[in-house]
Amino acid sequence: MKPPFPRLSDIAPDSLPTRPEEPKEETPLSTLNGLLRDRTHYPVGWEPPVVEWILPGMIPDGYSIVAGRPKTGKSFLLLDVALAVANGGHALGKIPVEQGDVLYMALEDPEGRVVRRARHVLGTDILPEGFHFLSRAAVPYLRGGGMVSEFLRSFKERGCPGLRLVVIDTMAMVRPPRGRQGDIAKEDYDLGARVAGLSRELGTAIIGVFHAAQSETADPLDQIAGTYGVTAAADGTCLLRRDRDTSEGVLMGTSREGADYQVAMRSENGRWRIVDQIPRAGNAGLGRRSREVLAVLMEAGPMSAAEVALRIGVESARAQAVLGRLREFGLVGCPARDVWAVVPE
Repeated sequence: MKPPFPRLSDIAPDSLPTRPEEPKEETPLSTLNGLLRDRTHYPVGWEPPVVEWILPGMIPDGYSIVAGRPKTGKSFLLLDVALAVANGGHALGKIPVEQGDVLYMALEDPEGRVVRRARHVLGTDILPEGFHFLSRAAVPYLRGGGMVSEFLRSFKERGCPGLRLVVIDTMAMVRPPRGRQGDIAKEDYDLGARVAGLSRELGTAIIGVFHAAQSETADPLDQIAGTYGVTAAADGTCLLRRDRDTSEGVLMGTSREGADYQVAMRSENGRWRIVDQIPRAGNAGLGRRSREVLAVLMEAGPMSAAEVALRIGVESARAQAVLGRLREFGLVGCPARDVWAVVPE
C-alpha cells in the first residue's frame, strides 16, 4: 500500500524547500561603495541634469540668501520676484521666470501691509491665484524653526503640491536661540544646512532673507549678518546695496551654478527694475560714496586710499573698502602699492 505521504528519500534534492535568503544588512560601507562612481557610469553623450533657476543666472533652485541693509528695499525686491513666479512672466521688469505656487513668509509685516505692497507691485488689486503668504501673526507659532519644516511639509503635501518657491523674510524671525557657549559659526552653518536639506526634500526653492551690516567691506558678501557659516551652506548668495538718498542700487552675488554677477537696479516708487550691467556712463547703480571716490580720482588723478579718505571725509578703512568695490566693477585699478587710479575706458 502506497504511503499517504512521500518519503524523504523519494524527493529529489532540487525539490526540497529551501530557507529564503535573508536580505543583506545595508551598512554605511556598502552604501558608500554603491555610491562610488567613475567614468564607466558616464558614457560619451551623457549629459548632467539641466540646472534649474528661480531667477535665471542669479538665484538657483535650492537654498539661497538675499541680504541688504535695513530699509534698502530688499522686501520689495523679493515680493516682486515672488509675484512674478506666482503669475508667470518677468521678474524685476526683465527676467523671465517659470510659473509656480509661492509662499511668501512676511514675518516682519502685518497682513494689511503685505496686501498693500503686493497690490502696489502688481499695479492691480487682484492677487495671483498661486500667491500665498503668512504675516507676522504667524511668528509666535514658528519661533525656533522646528515648526517651519513641519508646516512646509504639510502645506505642500495637503494644499499646494506645485509649490515652487518659499521666501522667509527674515530668517532672524525663525532661527533657534543660540547656545550660550556654542560654536556660532557651526550653528549658522547647521541652520543653513537644514534649510538646504528641506529644500531638496520638498523639491522647492527657499530664499532666506538676512540683514547686512551698515559698513562696507572689500568683499560685499562679508556684510551679511552672521558668521561665514551663514553663506557657506547656501546654493546662492546675493546682496542688495543702495544708499538711502538714491533710487539706484546694485544687486551682486554668486552661486554654486554660475559666475559672479553685478546688476544695476533702480527702484521706481517701490518697484525694482534692472537697468543693465554696471555701466560707466554716469556711474548708474553706484552708491553715493562710490560716486564721490570716482569723482575725486577723475579730478585729482592717482592717489592713496588715505588721501581719498581725507578728501571725502571718511576713515581710511572705509575708503579702502569703497575702492575695493570699485575695482570689482572694473572702474578703478591699483597700478602700484596703495596707489589708486580710474581705469581708462
